[in-house]
Amino acid sequence: LHGADISAHAQFEALTRHANAPPTFAPQFLTIELNTGRRGCGLASPHRFGTVQRPTMTHKRMDRILARVAEARDVVVTLGGAGDPLVHPDVVEFAKQIRKAGALALSVRSELLSLDALEKLAAIDPDVISVDLHATNASEYVRMMGFDRFDFARRALESVIAHRRAQPGAPAWLARPWILPVIERLRDMVDRIAAFGERWRDRAGGYCVDSPPQIDPWGDIIADAPLSAAGFSQGMSQSERLALTVLSDGRVPAQTDDLLGTTSMGNVDSEDLLMLFRSSRQHRARSAVKHLEKLFAR
Repeated sequence: LHGADISAHAQFEALTRHANAPPTFAPQFLTIELNTGRRGCGLASPHRFGTVQRPTMTHKRMDRILARVAEARDVVVTLGGAGDPLVHPDVVEFAKQIRKAGALALSVRSELLSLDALEKLAAIDPDVISVDLHATNASEYVRMMGFDRFDFARRALESVIAHRRAQPGAPAWLARPWILPVIERLRDMVDRIAAFGERWRDRAGGYCVDSPPQIDPWGDIIADAPLSAAGFSQGMSQSERLALTVLSDGRVPAQTDDLLGTTSMGNVDSEDLLMLFRSSRQHRARSAVKHLEKLFAR
């Protein structure tokens, strides 16, 4: 404030207006879905509520998305969504596009269930790799993923870990790329999360616990779902405020975790990414306020 005589109340109001104003910058956490196809079809699959099928990402659509990334140069891009991005035949070329656009970092989320996926991953050389494992043994894997492929997935994950590049003098967990085995906090797996974490915290240097869906695609609360590991799903953390998801057909869902695309703010094929980001952020802010109003009404 450069020494100006401004009251604490006025400062607070100014900061509040700034926080609630529509963003004038690109989303800093951008998830891009390349396709909806994946092998997993069990309890942890995004397809658990029904098959999700959308057209695949095109290079023209990717260029429109990355135009704003090139301007910002402060964006972390994740290749994820409802499908496994390593299934897309052009994923390596897309990764090159993202790097060329000036993304600060590139993250890939995959099931790692084929040798072809491992080859593509090596060619992409991402900064972060999240692996949908969701289990500590074969029987759990069948329940969560829908088929018996645990041994291959575990060996693939171990192979990726073994090929990390350590920096001289740095701790082992800072080796590149950062690898995060993922488990979803479903009712069937709540009591196995500790064992999962104990194994991969030391081996990979970390792990990730996904929050389970609290509401089904039709808007109904899932009664037996464990509470979200990230707290109330309607609460907006700072990273959520700066996040945006673009589905493979170009649509931008209002909520970043809406992989079914039940709501849409528009399409990058015909609208500017920044304007869609503004709309989605305002929508999420309104949803958060409504959620708080319901809580206080009780």
